[in-house]
Amino acid sequence: MRDKVLLAGLFAVAVLAWLPTSERSVVLAGGSGPQTSTASMQVFVTVPTTGGITNVNNLDFGTFDNSSPVDGNTTLNVNVSNGTPFNLSLDWGSNFNSDGGGLRTMVQSGGEGPAQPIATAIPYKLYSDLNVTEWGDFGKGGTYPAGNAVFDTGTGVDQTFTIYGQIPLMAVSPAPGFYFDFVTVTLEF
Repeated sequence: MRDKVLLAGLFAVAVLAWLPTSERSVVLAGGSGPQTSTASMQVFVTVPTTGGITNVNNLDFGTFDNSSPVDGNTTLNVNVSNGTPFNLSLDWGSNFNSDGGGLRTMVQSGGEGPAQPIATAIPYKLYSDLNVTEWGDFGKGGTYPAGNAVFDTGTGVDQTFTIYGQIPLMAVSPAPGFYFDFVTVTLEF
């Protein structure tokens, strides 16, 4: 019996010699107790670049009597992802009249587009600041080069921009009536 125990002991020592050092203590302790294993996992999320025009208000110049220029303003809101560069541009409007000095033009209700005679059209300008810098889409390859697009960086919350407008004095007073135009606002990010 003693020989069998000795032989078993020698066999155990021989097996331990072949085991890695980290596993020898488990075998020597009899293999009892909890064993652990660890691994790492990656945790991630993708935040997409987003943006949109959240609100555009109409610009109402009120009443124009051609005795002095008429100023007006309105606002628009955009929401662009934090840190994302963007630009806002305004096209030349649906009634642009290149014969009228290259200005945006409001036409009398019932008018038929850009070929309106001066008596039924009122020119106007739109600005990104108080009647100094005309707001168009120049600088981004646009079609209204008389003014620049507005460049900014998103904050992740609504940002408000003021659009200033002015109707200049006209050589000929327009006919009475309601005048309008449609200007497209474009957000590019």
